[in-house]
This record gives sequence, C-alpha cells and structure tokens, in this order.
Amino acid sequence: MRRVRLAREGVLLLIVAVGVVASQPLGSRAAKVVAAVGVFIFLTAPANRVVSDILAVARQSSEKNDELRDPEAPMRGGRWIGPLERILILLLASVEAPAAVAAIVAAKGVIRFPEISKDEGGQKAEEFLIGSFASWILAVLGAVAVHLA
Repeated sequence: MRRVRLAREGVLLLIVAVGVVASQPLGSRAAKVVAAVGVFIFLTAPANRVVSDILAVARQSSEKNDELRDPEAPMRGGRWIGPLERILILLLASVEAPAAVAAIVAAKGVIRFPEISKDEGGQKAEEFLIGSFASWILAVLGAVAVHLA
C-alpha cells in the first residue's frame, strides 16, 4: 500500500513539474515564483508523507529480513523538524550557501548522536539515516526545481 502511495505521489509531483514548465517559459520570473511556491508547499506536509512512507517501506523490509526490532517508539519530532529543515536547506541553497547546508546536516547528526549511540540493534540509526537522506533529497530536488524554473 505504501509503495503504491509513493508511486502515486511521485507521478503527481512529476505532473505538477511538467505543468509548471509547460505553463511558463523557463527562466521567467513567473516560472520561478510558481516553482518556489509549489516547492515550499510540497516540502511541508506532502514531503512528510513521502518520508514517512519511505521509512515504512524500509521498516517492512527490515522486518522481513528478521533484523532486530526496537521495542521503543520511533524517534519523535520529525513532523516539525523535517519541514523546517527542508525549507531551511531550500532557502540556504537559493542564496548559494553550501557551507551553511553542510552545517545543518552536521548539526542534525550531532544533536541526534546521544540517542542513536544508545541504540544497540541499530534500528534507530538506520531510521535516522533513511529519513534524513530522504528529507535532504527532497529539499535538494526542490532547490533544483526552483533553480531550473
């Protein structure tokens, strides 16, 4: 079910991107504004759903491989941290500040290190990495879409 929803969300995103490109000439101010607004909206709630679905698929494959399951609840805070982090990366990328983006990525790892280092089974570390990479990829794709528009 989650894989179908992920595929559907991907197709929807592709249709929106093609619609933006087809409706405005690339490089025009209108195309950049439309792309920026669309990407900003996508990087909040819908991107959380995409990252959540990616994590669910990863958990399912982890369970199928009989890896250790952590009885504790999954990490909290991603519903707010994720969108804020994606928007911050988008803004920093738009002003061409790659060092600041690297600092955000490093800070996230440092902040989560105590919690992850206590994880003996490695499930939280894996969940952190998958969720973070999925979130960062979405932010970078958003920055590329705005840049190309």
